[in-house]
Amino acid sequence: MQIEKQPFLCGGVFFFLLIQATLPGEKARDHKAGKKDSHAAPILMQDLIYTFTGSRNYGAAKDTSQYRECEIEGSINVPFNDIAVSTAFDSAVKSKSPDPLKRMSEFVNWHLNMEMKDWLVKALLEIIENDDTIPEDETFYIKAKGTPISKHEMRMTTEFSFQPFLLGVLHFILVKRREQNRFGKDTLEALGTKKPRKERRYTGTAGESLTQPITVTLYDVTVISQQDSTLEENPLSKIQSDSRTITDSMGRTLSIFADSFERATHQIAEQIRQDNKKTDPPEDEPESADAEVVDDKQPSGAAEPSEEKIIHQTVVNQYGDHPIHINHVENLKL
Repeated sequence: MQIEKQPFLCGGVFFFLLIQATLPGEKARDHKAGKKDSHAAPILMQDLIYTFTGSRNYGAAKDTSQYRECEIEGSINVPFNDIAVSTAFDSAVKSKSPDPLKRMSEFVNWHLNMEMKDWLVKALLEIIENDDTIPEDETFYIKAKGTPISKHEMRMTTEFSFQPFLLGVLHFILVKRREQNRFGKDTLEALGTKKPRKERRYTGTAGESLTQPITVTLYDVTVISQQDSTLEENPLSKIQSDSRTITDSMGRTLSIFADSFERATHQIAEQIRQDNKKTDPPEDEPESADAEVVDDKQPSGAAEPSEEKIIHQTVVNQYGDHPIHINHVENLKL
């Protein structure tokens, strides 16, 4: 696949521009004191991956460096080339799930300098505009409501919400630029210089040639929570919610059930003891309090022994909000 030298929008280019917009890191004296840079590239990458996976179990310094330099397409630690991950993220974005936007808003709040938001949007818009490999009708999910707009429509847009815009660009990269990260190498060379064993230093002019006037605002994250109730619930999420509900209920009633079973077991044992006593010589014994004994109607003084019927009990134990109703305790199984 032949790609123009530059510009080219890919994950490595996107990540390099994000680095330029991060909050200032810790100073040298903080490093000497043992403090780590909370906005260093590996941490930034870990939290960026969190925005599209929901997991914090990704990230590695070496893989981050190689991906940022467009040397690899991804790895198990930076899963930009994982088709299962990109497919799941694509589905979440297109179904207007609020979770990706929530996570992107967290990422922005953790790492990005709000003084740089206009520059970052302009830089990305300029690359998208001049990337001839992106057709005019290509869609980007950069709207807060999750609706897509084309590259042509984006050119005429003047107002952008910061977090939804970044989410839409990330979605495009994961879905449309998977396995194409290496094609951004020349764009990186145009954006900055790199010396051996040193991180690339930004020396470019990204965004300066963009002529369209734009306004970049922060999206109000409280609106996301309000939208949750209006969005159609994902069937899989509903199943998971039901499962959690059942699990929680079982956990709360487990101790109650165990206690009830112990009581029922004791009653069964007492009944067996009563039955065993019937085989012994008759003795004057008090009637068991745990079982109701009913004599068959026999004429007084009849020669045949009376037949006893034991009416099976129903054991009901109720503690708290979850009653446990056990019928026929002799058949109780766990």
